[in-house]
Amino acid sequence: MSKPASTEKQRPAANRSADRFFRFACHLRGLWMVTALTGLLILPGCSTEDHRIADPPWPQQTRETRPWTRMWWMGNAVNKDDMARLMEEYARSGLGGIEITPIYGVKGFEEQYIDFLSPGWMDMLDFTIQEADKHDIGVDINLGTGWPYGGPHITPQHAAKRIVIRSYPVDGGSYSPDRGMNELLLQRRGDSLLALFAVPEEGVRINIVDRVDTGGIIEWTPPEGRWQVFAAVSQNTGQLVKRAAPGGEGLTVDPFSREALEAYLERFEEAFGSPPPAIRSMFNDSYEVYAANFTTRFFDEFERRRGYDVRPYLRELSAKEETPENIRIQADYRETLSDLLLEEFTIPWDEWIGTLNSISRLQAHGSPGNLLDLYAASGIPEGEIFGSTIFPVRGFRKYTDDTRNPEPDPLMMKFASSAANVSGKKLVSSETFTWAGEHFRVSLQELKPELEQVLLAGVNHIFYHGTSYSPAGAPWPGWLFYASVQFNPNNPFWAHLRGMNDYITRCQSVLQFAKPDNELLVYWPVHDLWHRPGNPDMQFTVHNIGDWLQPSEFYRTVSLLTGKGYSADFVSGRQLAGSFARNNHIVTSPGASSYRAIIIPSARYMPVSDLENILRLAQEGATVIFTEMPSDVPGFHQVSRRKAQLDELLGEMIFTETGSGIKEFRTGAGSVILSADLLKALEQRNIFREDLVDGGLKFSRRDHEEGKYYYIVNHTSRDLDTMLTLNAPGRSAVIMDPQDGRYGSVPFEGDPERGINLRVQIPSGNSLFIKISDKRNSRMKSWQYLHDDGEAIMLDGRWTLTFNDGGPVLPRMWFLEEGPEAWTALPDEEMQYFSGSAEYATEFYLPEITADEYLLCLGDVRESAGVWINGHDAGIVWSNPFSLKAGEYLKEGTNTVRIEVANLMANRIRHMDREGIPWRIFHDINFVSLFYTPFSAADWEVMESGLKGPVKLVPLKSEN
Repeated sequence: MSKPASTEKQRPAANRSADRFFRFACHLRGLWMVTALTGLLILPGCSTEDHRIADPPWPQQTRETRPWTRMWWMGNAVNKDDMARLMEEYARSGLGGIEITPIYGVKGFEEQYIDFLSPGWMDMLDFTIQEADKHDIGVDINLGTGWPYGGPHITPQHAAKRIVIRSYPVDGGSYSPDRGMNELLLQRRGDSLLALFAVPEEGVRINIVDRVDTGGIIEWTPPEGRWQVFAAVSQNTGQLVKRAAPGGEGLTVDPFSREALEAYLERFEEAFGSPPPAIRSMFNDSYEVYAANFTTRFFDEFERRRGYDVRPYLRELSAKEETPENIRIQADYRETLSDLLLEEFTIPWDEWIGTLNSISRLQAHGSPGNLLDLYAASGIPEGEIFGSTIFPVRGFRKYTDDTRNPEPDPLMMKFASSAANVSGKKLVSSETFTWAGEHFRVSLQELKPELEQVLLAGVNHIFYHGTSYSPAGAPWPGWLFYASVQFNPNNPFWAHLRGMNDYITRCQSVLQFAKPDNELLVYWPVHDLWHRPGNPDMQFTVHNIGDWLQPSEFYRTVSLLTGKGYSADFVSGRQLAGSFARNNHIVTSPGASSYRAIIIPSARYMPVSDLENILRLAQEGATVIFTEMPSDVPGFHQVSRRKAQLDELLGEMIFTETGSGIKEFRTGAGSVILSADLLKALEQRNIFREDLVDGGLKFSRRDHEEGKYYYIVNHTSRDLDTMLTLNAPGRSAVIMDPQDGRYGSVPFEGDPERGINLRVQIPSGNSLFIKISDKRNSRMKSWQYLHDDGEAIMLDGRWTLTFNDGGPVLPRMWFLEEGPEAWTALPDEEMQYFSGSAEYATEFYLPEITADEYLLCLGDVRESAGVWINGHDAGIVWSNPFSLKAGEYLKEGTNTVRIEVANLMANRIRHMDREGIPWRIFHDINFVSLFYTPFSAADWEVMESGLKGPVKLVPLKSEN
């Protein structure tokens, strides 16, 4: 039975008490403090002090190893007092940096708006950098407002453009000023005629652009026969910057023009001055320039790059019929757009940022270009995790049925990480958790496996999406961005965000310190995609991977390799041109890891130059594996001549059977393998898979000077206690738990050829690192393997429930006579709309300490918790399986447990919408749902909140 502690009148919400703040500050102390231990039945046989016996295996933690967040400056209505307060708050939570992106403003605060790049804005930027630096927080900026690039200084001359092709049929033999034909030339202001060709059913095409008089009338008499006149007109797309901030409104810049880029950057040069502000990196968001497929110099660039003038082929360029000629010409058009986006915009953009002693950071996805080349042209390639996944992790809860977005695909993330790895970049970032679920209904436990997918895909620099600047006086829920998880102090889970931040920091300390160790390169046959029907600006977005990525042979090949335990990076033809083979390994760039083989998945189209480079690498000593030989060359110009060159190269490869359906052509110091069975071909070359994936584990492998790191994640529904074989020989092995930072050396059996065998215990939803070294750990304590040892102690006596922080009011204190239960289950209406944190507390008697260790299992937690045992901060429990080690905090006799539980924002937002309390106060997009409908939480069910339990203490026995 539960009952209120008193009938006192409800109290208004208040800030944390001094005691509450002190406990939170204590919770943050110490580099190696215990935080988010989630129930892994592994424990090093030492306390925190024991770890000082040997050097910790965790690499140094820096601001870059901590997670960063996108910080929206809404209306640029920012002030110094609040900025100083927020930098201190972010540092306490464990954030390592911010990316400033100015966007639209908040209603009622227009007088506080600061125009983008004005002296006042630059002063706020400088102040923010100084305050951030005080707290060891880095600062990036979006080199614009909202997205994409553009602004008030972009004139129609430098704005994004498109080509419009119109046609009209005419009969030859006589001339009449046919109104229909002359409507071809009707133009909007700013449009310009690019080309005008008359195309007969058979015969020579005629350029009649010079037959247009000054009045825009076509004065031309067609010869006998049926003709079709094609006109190409250039238009500005008219696209404006989306979600622009004050001072950032205007036309989108032309992304295919160096001249337009230079005009765009002039404004920043003037504002930044000399020396420029100390910005770590400058950012360009995902490519969302819609309908742009042309630039002023396009036809000249097309002819220079593709070898022919495309203007006579307006019919083929605009055709919907999928004839070989049409497809080839359209593919050439797409390749030219790709070249211009890379060479006339992205590369000079990166170089300009370098002149400011800053680094470029780029989201290339969405662009009509070769993603690998575009990502690689930036200092920090950045992917994006959009939407959410349902994981089989035991206890996993997902509160949104997202039927709008495809599930995030880790192989899409690998375009960014592959480009970084192949080009030797240290950092790979990710815009993480964009639209991870419906507003206010996303919990930290839901984010953990999604986050781990990103890290497993090669990302090592997480950016949250995101955190809106919000002034201290803004009523709850403060200022918000519509597509965000709301990583801000007004979200109740903020009190426990340090748990996830510490987890990320430990993971990224390893992933940034060690180099990627992917043994295979997989060639991306982008020309097969460009030869498909579609728009001239074929965009490779994260939203349409079901159209361009997942149906491809490339995707099936990479999925096969990943599923069978191989690790691979993707490589483009341009990147292969700069690669070489050394000691039978492929080296793609200085500072990059080397690869043992190149995989060429089934592809129809391959440039002659790509095949030449592939054969050159084989001759230098590389192993190249084709699953099927290409059969054609891309593009239209001199296709017969180039096809003959391709056939000649293919004909020079004389294969011999080597067994199991595998054929080999030896050339120079290397060889070319042809096999439909890719796995057999790899095994024949002694390139072995990691068979740990057979049990459902996922992994990422990294190189360090003394050996290897393995990052291993259990996303299955099972707790795994198993022997693993790892393809890394060594003289010592250390298990490192990123959930809480503990570590210890482990015994293993070694195989000097293949690697080592060792035991791991990984509960569902947990992860670990294994460090393998060729040096011995002579002073490090051993990792302990533990199992249940006796009956669990149920903490089902009397508990108190006290509400600490939140609102709209703080409910009264309750006594829970039969153990903890969700506060939303209590007969008190104010519990139904409370969002915040509450403390569950109890005492229990432990007559003696009989077990080697104790596991405190919290059961069902809605949604995260901080735990104190006998006054000691025992850590944060924020993800499945919601348990932590408690042995070092227990004592014989009476013990106390306090569990601070935070729920989500949903119940309070529901109450506000049901009561008509205004909080949607934003200009531009004034909040929409996940499905882009008007947002309202009024009809939501109350979300269960609090500690449901059961809470129990499980004794564990060491097997060491």
